[in-house]
Amino acid sequence: MQLNHIHSNNLKPSEEECYWVVFTYYALKEHILNYNLSNQGVECFIPKVSIIKNNRSRVMNLFPGYGFAYLRPSNLSQLKYTRGIKAILRQGNTFASISQDHVSDLMLDCENTKVAPIEPKPLPGDMIQIARGALKGHLAQVVSLNGSGRIQIMLSLLSRESTLDFDLKDIKQI
Repeated sequence: MQLNHIHSNNLKPSEEECYWVVFTYYALKEHILNYNLSNQGVECFIPKVSIIKNNRSRVMNLFPGYGFAYLRPSNLSQLKYTRGIKAILRQGNTFASISQDHVSDLMLDCENTKVAPIEPKPLPGDMIQIARGALKGHLAQVVSLNGSGRIQIMLSLLSRESTLDFDLKDIKQI
């Protein structure tokens, strides 16, 4: 993703275009930020994705503490002093912006996760916990991921290392 520059002092008011500006915000005040930006009529996008973790669907921020606002360079002070905003990202003396195409792609990807949530899989070397079956509660180390939703783990049973195959649904990431 390439950041562009906005030179607010080089543009005449009639020639100003809108840009997607990158800002940081206080994560615990996100609801206040959304309320204030909507009252000001500023279009805002905070990317969120749906993931499945421990067999539960959750919505998480893709870039915690970062968001995008669509506005003219002359309205940057309006954004800068909005309650909930920490700062507008800068590159030297200019404000950082992202192209409309990149933001549109990001919006589409975030919408797609609502239909098909992201399901993170453990990597070889990760520690997992067995969630179902006779070995429920035992800790094991991932050896490899096999096709079709199976995982090979190394488990210590009776002072002996054993490798076993499990279904991904039967394990819980730690």
